[in-house]
Amino acid sequence: MKILQKIVLSDDEIGDLGINEIISACRNYCSIEYLDISGNNIGKTPAANELAENLSQYLNNNRNIEVLKMNWNSLRGHIAEKIVDGLVYCYGLRELAVNNNLLGVSYDEKQPPINRITELL
Repeated sequence: MKILQKIVLSDDEIGDLGINEIISACRNYCSIEYLDISGNNIGKTPAANELAENLSQYLNNNRNIEVLKMNWNSLRGHIAEKIVDGLVYCYGLRELAVNNNLLGVSYDEKQPPINRITELL
């Protein structure tokens, strides 16, 4: 599957552990241009920290990704901030969909993750 370009796993309720496994398996596939992990309850368990780290690294190394959809999850706080930090080197990203998360909620007296997204813009 070295030429795989599109992965759609939306609304599968895979959760943090399942998405983490998928991201770990995809680490060597930088040809992926479209990734949709919407509606999978991401960010609700302690495993979300490891997922955020893996997803951040994956995004940092994937220069081909053009569309990333993470709608309808529970992304917030340091989990969301870590994922957003992974977008810094996604130069080809044309579409980012993160609606219905909690990116505007501040945590631990820090700025909300949406502020980091606006910095990247």
